[in-house]
Amino acid sequence: MFAYEQEVRIVQSTEGDFRASREQEILGYGIKWDPERIVESIRVHPEANHSFMETVVGVVENYAPVLKDCVAWSEMNKRPPF
Repeated sequence: MFAYEQEVRIVQSTEGDFRASREQEILGYGIKWDPERIVESIRVHPEANHSFMETVVGVVENYAPVLKDCVAWSEMNKRPPF
């Protein structure tokens, strides 16, 4: 991670789930958390197209409406601040 990035990713797996994934596709695991309390911003890749941005905004609006205005294009197309 670069010093100017503040990103968190969560991955969870158990051995039992790993064995099951060989037999069937696992689409994900639910976790209980409050994104409206934790998330400060949501950034979309600067090379993504506008329909992808609309999709992200729609998903955020559906699952965490308070965060809708936190979605913006990433500034990664700018040079890092060092």
